[in-house]
Amino acid sequence: MSIWYASHVNAVRRLVGSTYAFGAAGTVLIIVVGAALANQRDVEPLCPGCNVVILSVDSTRADHMSLYGYERETTPEIDAWASDAVIFDRYFASAYLTPMSATGLHTGLETGNHGVINFQAYPRDGVRMVAEHFADAGYQTAAIGNSPEFTIFPALENAFSRGYEHYDIRVARKRMPWDKVREWISDTDEPFFLWIPIGTVHWPYDQSAENRFAHPEYSGPFTDRVLDISTFNYYYDGRLYTPEDTDTTHIYGIEHSAFSGPHPSLAQYADNESASEMPIGYEDIQYVRDLYDNGIAQMDREVGAFLRWLEESGYASSTVVLFESEHGEDLGEHKYIAHYDVHDTTVHVPLVVKIPDRAGHRVSGLASNIDILPTLADIVDIDIGAVDGVSQLPAIVDPTASVRDAVFIARTPLWERIVMVEEDGTSPFDEFRRRDDVEHFRDTAVRTDQWKLIHRSAREVEAQYSLWRFIGAEAPPRGEFELYDLLTDPTEQIDVADEYPAVVEELKGRLLEYERRTWENLPHRATNPDLQEYF
Repeated sequence: MSIWYASHVNAVRRLVGSTYAFGAAGTVLIIVVGAALANQRDVEPLCPGCNVVILSVDSTRADHMSLYGYERETTPEIDAWASDAVIFDRYFASAYLTPMSATGLHTGLETGNHGVINFQAYPRDGVRMVAEHFADAGYQTAAIGNSPEFTIFPALENAFSRGYEHYDIRVARKRMPWDKVREWISDTDEPFFLWIPIGTVHWPYDQSAENRFAHPEYSGPFTDRVLDISTFNYYYDGRLYTPEDTDTTHIYGIEHSAFSGPHPSLAQYADNESASEMPIGYEDIQYVRDLYDNGIAQMDREVGAFLRWLEESGYASSTVVLFESEHGEDLGEHKYIAHYDVHDTTVHVPLVVKIPDRAGHRVSGLASNIDILPTLADIVDIDIGAVDGVSQLPAIVDPTASVRDAVFIARTPLWERIVMVEEDGTSPFDEFRRRDDVEHFRDTAVRTDQWKLIHRSAREVEAQYSLWRFIGAEAPPRGEFELYDLLTDPTEQIDVADEYPAVVEELKGRLLEYERRTWENLPHRATNPDLQEYF
C-alpha cells in the first residue's frame, strides 16, 4: 500500500467514524469524499528525496498577478519561471488570516483541528508541523524570512519553529534577508527543506517598493499616510473616520513600530480637527491598489532573482519549489481595505508547484492549502500519517484529474479581536477578547465550483462589538447564511440565499458537518497570559 493510499484511506476512516451521528448530511459527505478519492490514482512519487522550498508570500491575491490574467504585468519573473510549472487556478486558503492559514498548510489540518485559532493560541496536543515530518525523514531544515507574526507572537514562534534546525524570521517586512537564504542553502547538505515566509506584499504598501503603477501626482487623503492597519481600521464604505481616542496606539499590545515599521500613531488624522470623517473616492481606492500592485511587482523581482540563483547554482535540478500565499486582500470590493472576511478577494490565492524534469500545465480543480503537506509528502516520498488535506498529486500528473469538489474556510478570530485596545484593559475589544477566549467566535464557509455558502455564526457578537460601529460607520446586517453564485457574481456582492433554498440546504449540511468535525471539543483555554508575559 503506497503512502498516498494509506494516508488517505486513514483520512476517510476518520471522516466516516466522525459522521455516524450526524444523519443524512453526514452520509452525503462521506459519499462525496469517497467519490473524490476514488477518482484519484495511486501515483508514484515524482521526485523522491528531492529538496523542498516553500515560498509563502503573505497577502498576495491571485487575481492581481499577471500569471492569473491580471491586466497589469505585475509578475513577469514568476510568469516566466512558471512556464513549465503546475499552476493551480483555484487554490484557496483554509483561513483568512496568516497564522491560522499558515498552520493549515504546515499541518495539513483544518483550522479547528490544528487549534491555532488566534495569534496567541498553540496547536492542539499531538499536532505536528511540516518541518518535523521532513526532519524525521532526514532533511536539513530552515525557516528564513520577514513575516513578523512568526517571531513577535510567542505561541506562533513556538509552533512554527518546531522541526527547524535554523529559524531566522525577521520583524521588518521591508527587508527580506535573501543573502541569508542563499548562504544557508550553500552551506547545507542535501536533502533540505526550506520555508521562506515573505512579507513584502503585506501592508504597509508604500514602505519598500519602487513605484511602477501609482500616479506620481496623486494628492488625495492617502497622501503621506501609512497604508496599514492604522489607516485601514478607520476606512469603511467610502469614508475615512478620524479616531476620537488619540491614545490607542497598539495592536495586541505591540507598538506599531515593531509590527509594521516606524510611522505615525493611530491619531494620524487628528490634525484635521475640522472634520471627523473624510470622503474617499474611486481615485483614492485606486491609489491604494496601485501601491499594493507595486508591492507585488517588488516581490516578483526579488523572488525571480532567487529562483534564477537556484537555477544557476545547480539546485533547481534537485529541488521542488512551491510558491503560494497565506491569504489575499480586499481592496474596497466589500467596503473595506484589509483581510477581514472569507470572500474570494481574501482567500483565493496563487499556488505554483515546479518539479524537476516535469512538464507544466494549469489545474482548474479546487485545492486547499491543507492539501500542501500530503502533496509534498507524495512528491518526495515521505510518511506523514493521516491528515485532513488531500494530495493534489493526481492533478499534478493529470490536469483533468478531479481531487476535490469543495473547500472549507474558517474566519477566526474575528478582526475585532485584533483591533486596538486600551492598556488598562477597559476597552470594548478587551471585553470581546475575554469572551472569545472561552466562546471561540467564528464564521465558516464552503466553496464549490459555483457556490459559496457562508455561515455567520458570530453575527450577533460581531454586531455588538463591530469595528465599524466603533469608528462611527454602519455595520453590515448579517443573515445566518449567505449564498453567492460565483459564476455570475465573482466578487460576492449579491446574497441569493432566498432564491436558491435547495442549494442552501445541501451546502448547509456539508458546512455544519465541517464545523462539527473540526471545532468540536476545541480546548477552552485563555491565551492572553502568554502575550502579557512576553511583553
